[in-house]
Amino acid sequence: MTTLSSILPPVNVSTASGTLPAGNGGTGLTAPGTTGNVLTSDGTTWTSSAPAAAGVTVGQSIVLSMVFGL
Repeated sequence: MTTLSSILPPVNVSTASGTLPAGNGGTGLTAPGTTGNVLTSDGTTWTSSAPAAAGVTVGQSIVLSMVFGL
C-alpha cells in the first residue's frame, strides 16, 4: 500500500510565504474579503463578492442565523 507521505516530500510550513495561485490549488487572493462575502469563481479566478439574493427566503435566513449563531 502506498501512503501519501511516501510520495510527497516533507513541507516546512513555517517557511511558506506568498500567494498560492488558483492554478496550484489556492485562491490567488492576498487578503480576506469583506465580511459576509463568499468566494465565487468564473472558471479562471476567484472573487470575493456578496452572495446572490435569490433562493434564500426570510424564513431560511432566520433558521440559518439561529443554527450558525449569526
